Amino acid sequence: NQFGWLGNGRTIVRVGDDGNIYTWSSYRESTWPSNYQQVLDLRKWSSTGSLVWSNRTEARMEGNTAYDLEILPSGEFIGVADHWGVTRLMKFNMDGDSLWQRLYWVFSGAGGGYTQAFDLEPASDGGFVFCGWSDQGQGDPHPGIQTGFVIKTDSLGCVVPGCQYVGLEETVLGLEDALIAYPNPSVGLFTLEMELPERAPMD
Repeated sequence: NQFGWLGNGRTIVRVGDDGNIYTWSSYRESTWPSNYQQVLDLRKWSSTGSLVWSNRTEARMEGNTAYDLEILPSGEFIGVADHWGVTRLMKFNMDGDSLWQRLYWVFSGAGGGYTQAFDLEPASDGGFVFCGWSDQGQGDPHPGIQTGFVIKTDSLGCVVPGCQYVGLEETVLGLEDALIAYPNPSVGLFTLEMELPERAPMD
């Protein structure tokens, strides 16, 4: 079995106020068919090194890489990870169970990608700040170069307030005029924009 992404062996270690140890890492088993298939693994260890619990966050995917983890004053956890160049901010409860996950692209057009966050800090207002770099795509000002970024979110990981109400299992009504597509008609590439209200209703 292997901890850490193939090639860099990254495992983040944090020590709680109670002396327990927490690790945030990629993990794979030797019997899995691809060297690149991994899960993200949040583990709690006693102060003497005995495993208390292990929570594998999702099904196996290629390129999962853990980058940073912080223990919040509530005892919950916030972590950043990468899956083939998409940054994920992930929150867990005190037992390591997933509470929510948000995805971020700084440049997401043709040729863009690899938005990778390497450092994460809780903010004084309850939100989160993380930084890293992203590749600029073909339609961006400087295609092919890496650009540093800093992203500030609210306590739910939203850059735009209300993002937690828009998902596959939730419907937000009354936004017919908020979605704009241009140019329209289009011969290929087009842009979609949506202006969300500060707090989208759930009913």
